[in-house]
Amino acid sequence: MKRGKNLRRDAIYCVSTILLVISCKGFSGVFTGNTPAAFTPGATVNLPKAGGGFINATVISLNGSTAAGLDLTGSGIPDILFIPVSGGNGRVMGLDVNGDGVIDYYLVVNFDGSITIETARTGGATVNLTTDANGNVTGFDTPSASGSPQNIFSLIKNDTTPPTIAASLAAGSYTGAQSVTLTCSDNVACNAIAYTTDGSTPSFGPPANGTLIAGNTATLTVSATTTLKYITRDAKGNLSTVGSEVYTFGCALVGGSTNCALTISGNVTTPYGNSAGVTAPGDTDATGNAARFYGPRGITSDGTNLFVVDSGNNKIRKIVIATGVVTTLAGPAAGCYNTCPTGDLDGTGTAARFNTPIGITYANGYLYVADSNNNKIRRIDTTSGVVSTIAGPAQGTTTVGDTDATANSARFNGPIGITTDGNSLYVADYTTYKIRKIQISTAVVTTLAGPAQGCSPSCPSGDTDGASTTARFSGLAGLRLNGSTLYVADAGNNKLRAIDTNTGAVSTPIGPTQGTTTANDTDGTGNAARFRAATDMVFDGTNIFIADKNNNKWRRGSISTFAITTFAGPAAGCFPSCPNGDADGSGTSALTYWPEFLCTDGTALYATSSQHKIRKIQ
Repeated sequence: MKRGKNLRRDAIYCVSTILLVISCKGFSGVFTGNTPAAFTPGATVNLPKAGGGFINATVISLNGSTAAGLDLTGSGIPDILFIPVSGGNGRVMGLDVNGDGVIDYYLVVNFDGSITIETARTGGATVNLTTDANGNVTGFDTPSASGSPQNIFSLIKNDTTPPTIAASLAAGSYTGAQSVTLTCSDNVACNAIAYTTDGSTPSFGPPANGTLIAGNTATLTVSATTTLKYITRDAKGNLSTVGSEVYTFGCALVGGSTNCALTISGNVTTPYGNSAGVTAPGDTDATGNAARFYGPRGITSDGTNLFVVDSGNNKIRKIVIATGVVTTLAGPAAGCYNTCPTGDLDGTGTAARFNTPIGITYANGYLYVADSNNNKIRRIDTTSGVVSTIAGPAQGTTTVGDTDATANSARFNGPIGITTDGNSLYVADYTTYKIRKIQISTAVVTTLAGPAQGCSPSCPSGDTDGASTTARFSGLAGLRLNGSTLYVADAGNNKLRAIDTNTGAVSTPIGPTQGTTTANDTDGTGNAARFRAATDMVFDGTNIFIADKNNNKWRRGSISTFAITTFAGPAAGCFPSCPNGDADGSGTSALTYWPEFLCTDGTALYATSSQHKIRKIQ
């Protein structure tokens, strides 16, 4: 009897090992094969049950060799989650159930071969498994001071909440290798991540597909055009939805910009609409200089075509770049100049109606249009010409507001500029002085920066850098993404603002610093540069090109330094009377009047102005 007591005492200090090695005094060589001794994946253990007896469980792992918990039902996934804490020599010292790295329970090997879970290293109260009337395990208990069971740790067997997973890098175009971290979040514990880079759907099998990573993070590097898909699983086996990001490398167009450097010397020509020296408005579908526009505003490209918002004619025009053929894609049919009807109708081609559309962007076969006076965002299928409303009041309703919501429940007030990264739309909401974000797949609308939701009809303007809703703008116009930074033409403040799309934080990298809105046409670096109502910009991975509307010129700067110069239009120093005109030419010999929006097809810049024509800058 004495020897038995000594063995029990020694067992309290004994711990089982992942390697199935039991070397505690008095136990050497006793437990072998399937003997329920070690907390090692695949081992069978007996756990004490409240009221007497034991419950048989299998030690299980979903991560490889590290024990993850106990399977009570034979389902192959843990019903009770454990986080083993290892000590020296690879031994499992105890179980951490809350992930803080501190041992919460100890496994004690008993003389009869069962494992007792105890709350202290020496002589603590045994933790028993509680069961319901049907024998199903419902949790752990330990005697309280009153002697009644006290639930101290719940099972995860009833967890049905799926985990979530997100990529650290937004989809888009990049010129160099990028690191992407996939991170899982769960209410209990993330278990593993699976991902693919060939566009196939990842799975945990059987059969498994993709790269499998244990734990809650996975980091990879992408350096070529990649369709990344990813999924995660928690300790219970719940799966997240499949996420997807498309990374483009090499020369690509996204949201009217490109990621490859353009060779722009400043030579200005007029390939579409009125030829140089002619400024007559109209509404003619034709080729090259025979075509007519009336107040063209926003412009974008898919690399083969230009798409122009012909605002004065309330329609969207298409230009085949190679041939110069101009047609009407959506809105009233050609020939309605000065009487082109406004309206708010979804439909196909010429059956659709707009009311002073302004901004436009292209992504994945669709155009997205800021239909300003209808206070909504329209979508156009570039193949069929079908027009629908993606966000803002439904067809026939034009209610203003600033409500963050989904699809037709969202509200805008005079949206003007719009751009995209292929997954989200970013909108300059003119009258509410804020930048809105629309998730294309869900049509969920949120406020990225500017006054918080609920300020309409008296949202405050201003010139304040800061975090998200503390920032203030004035006279918003065009906007473009460069990586994860959104640049906004804050025309009313004569500067360009930058917004971190992950946090909403706003800063002023180009033009007068916060609190100063001085207009001029000074070539300079960063905050030393001056503009007079800059309205739009384009990036090429190396440079930023800017339409300086009221100075009648186009400016350029390095992305790395923001050293701004004038590359087409009147030379620096002409403020406040920079000359306007309509002359093709190179550099400062070219003249225009109120250049407003810009885009690129990957080789040249294209610009709209108040002269009812499309200029090309090479």
